[in-house]
Amino acid sequence: GLFCIVGAIGMLRMPDFFTRLHAASVIETLGGGLILLGLLLLCVVAMFLVIAVDRRSLVHGLRVMTPAVTALLLTAALVRLGFGPLTVFNLVALMLLLGVITNYSLFIHSPPAGSEESDRRGHLVFSLLIASATTLAVFGALGLSGIGVVEAVGQTVVVGIIAGLAWLIATRGPASGG
Repeated sequence: GLFCIVGAIGMLRMPDFFTRLHAASVIETLGGGLILLGLLLLCVVAMFLVIAVDRRSLVHGLRVMTPAVTALLLTAALVRLGFGPLTVFNLVALMLLLGVITNYSLFIHSPPAGSEESDRRGHLVFSLLIASATTLAVFGALGLSGIGVVEAVGQTVVVGIIAGLAWLIATRGPASGG
């Protein structure tokens, strides 16, 4: 928010139209990106609190949210390395990714009750394969679209889904089955 105020002051104090326009665009983009980053952090905290209260366990909240947060950080690093600087569109895609990976994590860490372990495991694997395959297909198509904004969102989500699922599968031990 502070950067947006500084941008407004800069617009008033610059001598001509083009320098005012430049000052406003640079600072407003940074301010908007920081606001989105703050919203992302707020979403992480809110989701953790909702899960912890619903399950009446801080440990369960941490077990569900740790893979999601790790996937977000890993995705941001991989997108930065593979596709260049992070943009506002990548931050929006990370917010979407937070919801998707949290759903996958909840699904893994809260399997359906009342059935055999082998049935639950088969149901879990099949459901995650279908959900992740459809998500990867849709966002993969967006990532290949050639339209900058749509491409950035698609690429970020695809990288995040792959990183998030890999992290969830690699860190799921026998003790985390529910």
